[in-house]
Amino acid sequence: MYMGYIRGNVGHSDIQHRIARVVADVLREQYPEHHDSLCHASAVLGANLAALRLGGEYRPVAGLAVIDSGAGRLLFMTDNEAFRSRIGGAYHCWIESVPQDPDERVLIDLMFGSNAAFARKNRLPWSDEPTPAFVWGRFHDLVPDVDLEDLRPGFGKHRIWVRETEAGRNWMARHCEAHQNGYVELTARALRRFDAG
Repeated sequence: MYMGYIRGNVGHSDIQHRIARVVADVLREQYPEHHDSLCHASAVLGANLAALRLGGEYRPVAGLAVIDSGAGRLLFMTDNEAFRSRIGGAYHCWIESVPQDPDERVLIDLMFGSNAAFARKNRLPWSDEPTPAFVWGRFHDLVPDVDLEDLRPGFGKHRIWVRETEAGRNWMARHCEAHQNGYVELTARALRRFDAG
């Protein structure tokens, strides 16, 4: 079920739900064993689809992230060295819009619904409070405005702390270049599915 983050009485548009659903479906078909841990592929494919169907500029972003378990614990994906390691590590990827006014920047995390699975896999506490399948909204509404060392549990299971890093930015650029043909194919498949309704 795709229940995106809803703030007040304003929910996601149908097109946002369709983008989230199409990206999830295409990745699930292409990578049935690992689709729920492919934040980088979700960010690249989602940024492409958002740009092509919503207009505007969207970019995949890689860096550090922290999520609130809702059980009094924070879950850290803050291994900046993972971008230099062949075996990876705990980092995260998401999408950001590139507006003319930085205050209007939008954050999109289409993998947000995988947080519970991440917690279980790492034997970390997780509350039963529902978690949105994705978050899509203004950056400053979704991201706590504190430094990592000042972050405390309780900021909400509908928000995420993220910071792009130079290592993440360089890794994402190399990743996109190395897999350009694959992303062209995935994007074409996503466009066909999106346009088919």
